[in-house]
Amino acid sequence: WNGTAWNLFVDTGTDTWTHVTMVSATDGWVVGAGGVIRRWNGTAWNAVTSPTASNLNAVSFVGAADGWAVGAGGVIIKYGTSFFSSGTLLSAVFDAGVSASWNFAAWSADLPATTGTTLAVRSGNTASPDGSWTGWSAEATNRFGSSVTAANGRYLQYRLTLSTGNAAVTPFVDDVTVTANAPGAFILYGSDMAGYSDGWAVGTGGTIRRFDGLAWSSFASPTGSDLYAVKMLSATDGWAVGAGGVIVRWNGTAWAAATSPTANHLQSVKMISATDGWAVGNYGTVIRWNGSSWSTTSTPATQTLLSVDVLSASEAWMTGQAGAVYVWNGSSWTASVPPVLKTLNAVTAYAADEIWAVGAAGLIEGRRKQYPSSANYVSAVVDGGSSMSWVSVDWTEVEPANTVLTVATRTGDTPAPDGSWSAWSAELSTAAGSAIASPPGRYIQYRASFGTTLPFTTAKMLGARVSGAPDYWAVGDAGRILHYVNGVWVSVSSPTGNALYGISMVTAADGWAAASIAANAVGRSAVLGPSCAGTASVGVCSSIPATNHSKTSGPFRPPTLGRRPITAEFTVGTGRLGVSLPTTAFSNGNPSSSFRRRTDGSPATTARSGAGTARLGTCSSTPAAKLGAGSRPSPRLTA
Repeated sequence: WNGTAWNLFVDTGTDTWTHVTMVSATDGWVVGAGGVIRRWNGTAWNAVTSPTASNLNAVSFVGAADGWAVGAGGVIIKYGTSFFSSGTLLSAVFDAGVSASWNFAAWSADLPATTGTTLAVRSGNTASPDGSWTGWSAEATNRFGSSVTAANGRYLQYRLTLSTGNAAVTPFVDDVTVTANAPGAFILYGSDMAGYSDGWAVGTGGTIRRFDGLAWSSFASPTGSDLYAVKMLSATDGWAVGAGGVIVRWNGTAWAAATSPTANHLQSVKMISATDGWAVGNYGTVIRWNGSSWSTTSTPATQTLLSVDVLSASEAWMTGQAGAVYVWNGSSWTASVPPVLKTLNAVTAYAADEIWAVGAAGLIEGRRKQYPSSANYVSAVVDGGSSMSWVSVDWTEVEPANTVLTVATRTGDTPAPDGSWSAWSAELSTAAGSAIASPPGRYIQYRASFGTTLPFTTAKMLGARVSGAPDYWAVGDAGRILHYVNGVWVSVSSPTGNALYGISMVTAADGWAAASIAANAVGRSAVLGPSCAGTASVGVCSSIPATNHSKTSGPFRPPTLGRRPITAEFTVGTGRLGVSLPTTAFSNGNPSSSFRRRTDGSPATTARSGAGTARLGTCSSTPAAKLGAGSRPSPRLTA
């Protein structure tokens, strides 16, 4: 609308637009079916990348950098550089059945850097919160177990607060547990036994409990921080770790605080000996004991690590959030890809060939060294439709560290691989495109070979493609032969200098071409195929030179024994025919026969032939079927 009339400004083709909003005369938005979005800049409507393919039904802006669009399936999208730094989730009301003492809350969460979660509760004795309920408690911050201050009541509700300092990341909470009527005012998180009658357990508020073979009892603790794990080397040596990086050690008489190199929560500790051990925790924290102190160790981990177990100085395993699995090889930690990317809360390494991890949603993963370190996948046979020069193979792969994926090819001219097919090629390793060395053929097959040195880690092939060019041949003057290979024509060595008039290929390795015998021959031709070595006798292989042949036709009848003569006709002139015949007698003692060549006005030339054969010229290439007994071919000799 220009103030006077509506005009068609632009036709965007097949787009269906459902709503438009203008921020100013030089800024506006339209949305439509399939999630399409365009923006007006005062001159043109330009396409904008959409985060959804759902139909968008409405759009609204409160400023140039703050807009919303809604559509099918409840989709809501936001435009702008701002983000929500926090948000809350209000739970349903939980019913304990009777008035209960609410003690502890814990929740499972994935917390990328700069993110956090807290939890508050309220309680009451009516099914719906009202004025009789308590107010919200203080925010609990320890997701592994925090005391709650809600008053006794039959009903309880929690409020979960999620926060982030980065627009690109957010915390994820999987589940929340609130404990009521717990015996004692503490939660125990870890335990370990030094012997049948000597055990330890640790928990909230620095709680330490000891088992003496008959009963559990409280034991003095040097810390008020929550302790999450304990590991005993012997009755006189043990370690416990917990919140804020706290570390305490048992010396056979008492627990004492030890210096920690981190302020991050430590979730698990395992010791190899009195001089070697590991502890892991939040944000990929990994520390190691060397017999005198704990120090931070560099790893590729960024997730919170929840468990570690050690087999030896050269093999250890740790697991954590989002399916994190890492293995120690004696010098460094490397990631190992698990079969499922779910939080793994604990790992135990029973032996080098028996490792188990457990986690969220009932997940149990087993790692056993009875795994194949290599395996092959052989593709179906690919039909090029005709003989092809196969050019390249490329594939899409996921190839983690300590794995390998290579491809080999083979080709042939039968639908099913058999002895006529080529052998497998050398292994190819460039996924973006590797040249195929297999010979031309109508059919091709590829083999993918997988290798790994880690049981949880394997390469993956997501797709593969072979490319080929048709296998063409062309012939022409002066015996020229061309072969179409890999998209270009290439000259091929020819066995003749005579003109070639036709070619037919049986397979990629078997073909025939037809040629004239000489430039001044009268209609003569030859067939190039499997070669005849040197000269040969008439009826097997022959080649007749064409020198000075022009006028009178005459017969050539080499004698045979007990058969009708073989007859061939050709055009001759006054010059010599170029025949060279042996004059030996026939082997059965019959009188010799003669061969007479007729020329214009000249006496006949006589030559004797022996053993029923004669040599014509100096080379040969004529099958006997061409000159049959008693036959009279046309004057144009096919040799």
